[in-house]
Amino acid sequence: MDVSIILCTYNRDEHLKETLRSLQQAEVPEEWAVELLLVDNISTDATPEVIRAFEHPEMEVRVVREEKRGCSYARNRGVSEASGEVLLFTDDDVRVPPDWVEEMATPILEGGGDAVAGGVELAEEVRADWMSPVHRSLLASTEEIDPEQPDRMVGANMAIAAGVFEEIPRFDPELGPGALGLGGETLVSLQILEAGFRIESAFDVTVEHHADPSRLTWEKWDEAAEKSGRAGAYLSYHWKQRQYSLPTLAAGWLYCTLRVWWKRVAAGFGRPSNGGMPTDELYLRRKKYRIRQHLRQYGRERKHNKID
Repeated sequence: MDVSIILCTYNRDEHLKETLRSLQQAEVPEEWAVELLLVDNISTDATPEVIRAFEHPEMEVRVVREEKRGCSYARNRGVSEASGEVLLFTDDDVRVPPDWVEEMATPILEGGGDAVAGGVELAEEVRADWMSPVHRSLLASTEEIDPEQPDRMVGANMAIAAGVFEEIPRFDPELGPGALGLGGETLVSLQILEAGFRIESAFDVTVEHHADPSRLTWEKWDEAAEKSGRAGAYLSYHWKQRQYSLPTLAAGWLYCTLRVWWKRVAAGFGRPSNGGMPTDELYLRRKKYRIRQHLRQYGRERKHNKID
């Protein structure tokens, strides 16, 4: 098998239907053997029926059910089940271009890289003029990743040589959706680079992310700030091996909390009528949640050690 596409899904049956429609148009190069692994992470909606009904004229389609809740568990199950030389990951709310499989897998199959960071752009219906790059990155946009020297990949569009997972750990179940919310592919990217492998950029190979419009509310931005802050603290503590004193963490958390309160009262932070969250507030809230997560894991044994 040349390529194994791994698509993990949880309770997004309507979004998934559109993703699968775009995958049905994805072309498979002549003489390539490609399989599609649909990993159902114990969905309770109509997802099982949707994936069982899906067929592709040029791919073998396999349905897998992962009973442990969490995207990292589902991705790891996909890695275990895959038989391809290239593992090509995407999400259940994107649209892929027709040449997606060939363009993402070729650099690995031809020896040009060990992993490929593909592009992700937001669909028109979830773009807004008030969004900053940090807003868009929290919705999986890849615009802030350096195309000359990518240091991370986004799970909606990334390819990894199967052999890489013989040298590095798989996805950490404490990270990603269903756990801390984000960070799973970021840690894998760091581990890939630390082990001496190469990440090539293919940001011209772009999938379109059709995030649910409900994610644009103030409450959802606060939730996104929390996920980003918690995942950032986890990576800082367990990967970068950073340690701060309890007084420093407590003082930092109090400072951020008071700043958010003060700006809301004195500087007019409010819940905008367009449903967004000001960039300054987003940064402050993310920092507050990051410090709080550092406090929560203070003294824990480190889970990850950089490769010497």
